[in-house]
Amino acid sequence: MIENQDNLIKEIQRARSAPHYYTKYVKIRHPKAGLVKCELFSWQLEALRIFTKHRFVCILKSRQIGCSSLVQLYSLWRVNFFKGQEVLILSKSDREAKKHIKFIKEYYESLPFWLKSKVVKSNDHCLELSLTGNLVGTSSVTAVPSSPEIGRSFSASLLIIDEAAFIPKIEDIWQAVSPTIATGGSCIVISTPKQVNSWFHHLWTGAVKKENDFYPLKIHWSQLPLEEFKRRGFETKEEWYKDECRKLKDKKKIASELELSFIASGDTFVEGDLLKKIEEEILLNPNHWSRRPLRVWDKMKIWEEPIPKITYVVGADVAEGVGRASSTIHVINPYTKKIALEFGSNTESPREFAKRLYTVALHYNKAILNIENNNHGHTVISILLNDYGYNKIMNTYDFTTGSWGTRVGWEETTRTRVFLLDVLREYIWDRWMDLTPEIATELLTFIEKNGKVKALSGYHDDYIFSFGLALVGVKYYDKFIDEVWSTRYSTPSILPEIDFCSEGEGEEDITLGLQKMVVQGRWKPIEGYLDDLL
Repeated sequence: MIENQDNLIKEIQRARSAPHYYTKYVKIRHPKAGLVKCELFSWQLEALRIFTKHRFVCILKSRQIGCSSLVQLYSLWRVNFFKGQEVLILSKSDREAKKHIKFIKEYYESLPFWLKSKVVKSNDHCLELSLTGNLVGTSSVTAVPSSPEIGRSFSASLLIIDEAAFIPKIEDIWQAVSPTIATGGSCIVISTPKQVNSWFHHLWTGAVKKENDFYPLKIHWSQLPLEEFKRRGFETKEEWYKDECRKLKDKKKIASELELSFIASGDTFVEGDLLKKIEEEILLNPNHWSRRPLRVWDKMKIWEEPIPKITYVVGADVAEGVGRASSTIHVINPYTKKIALEFGSNTESPREFAKRLYTVALHYNKAILNIENNNHGHTVISILLNDYGYNKIMNTYDFTTGSWGTRVGWEETTRTRVFLLDVLREYIWDRWMDLTPEIATELLTFIEKNGKVKALSGYHDDYIFSFGLALVGVKYYDKFIDEVWSTRYSTPSILPEIDFCSEGEGEEDITLGLQKMVVQGRWKPIEGYLDDLL
């Protein structure tokens, strides 16, 4: 008990200066222990510090860890100790919205009278308080179910979006409500993970990669202290975890709600644990090798310039070029099996794409092309053969009979698709760190559903298939040269024949030979070939 007025004023000032300080006067309702004194966990103390320091915070959390209680306590601190605060909590349902206000009111009622602002308004969805005791400069916390109309009726100094991954049409809602904080307000977005490539998934990964203004805060169930698990009736953390797994039953729910794994609605092509590694080590890793290409030219990322005497393999997936699916290219060194170049565009026409493929093929030592011969692929192949005279293009290989198809290009059938996916899966299993972020992103939504492996509805698999075509090309590289291409009529080479190594030099001196070419001006960059075509 505070003994004199001076000490009372100092205590109020301490409570106002730091949200964690006032919580020692709050009592909260524990699901097992009932009404207990509020004792914040270490992660909660750190989170409160982050809330006061950062304007935008994105929280990825496990279930049942006390995150809702924390934002409720923080909301009460804002409206009880400051004037003119408008806190808006968006929930996935009206029931959840009412629960937020119910608990905030309980926390308020548990405060000593000398810490309470005056209640001006109180109902199921709102608590309005006055620090001065009159109607001037009141503050309020409002909790409502999410809808796009909210942005037209509220403005907020603090916006909290609870369980954002589970709110329907969250993209439209965010577009509607984000202007409410545009004039200096702050925002906290909270959720357990759900769908890959969703709004919340992009917000979280963007925060981790520092591509947006949100500060990322991950809270795993294991961060709770052992005392909390004992309070819940369990002797160890593992006992609680097993009990939660029994309640959830579903493997995907366990991965999502406990282990913080974003999931796809179907069985992912890549097994879940490996997919999580791919996301963490490739998509979220700023030091991944793919972040440092040698250069980027005309939207093409180049990690390896052509090494003399190596014939590279190019995989190409062709699209219409009207803003939907992308036409994509992957160039692979057949010896190291590493990606040398990657390209993708959803606006490039088949004719423009054919010219690009021709340029890339010449640059990479007259590379072998493996192109899917669908409608638009057939157009590209025809342009390469008839306009550019380039015939180093693979046929479809039937691995069951050991024979080559008669049509130029890769013909997709159920059998050849399964074969390509098997080659791709083997590569990913052995060398997943050699993937690029573009391939990794598509793998998050590349699923097996009803016996078919394809991109989740609304997403694409263009990078996956051009990479897969390149891998098939690498696998049957020698066989194609010996059995198919050597029997074709070969047009005169547009590139001059260059002896890359001096007499007596071996393959180990290839790199030195390339350096000599550059010094002598005999090697030209990829854009040089495109200039020749213009």
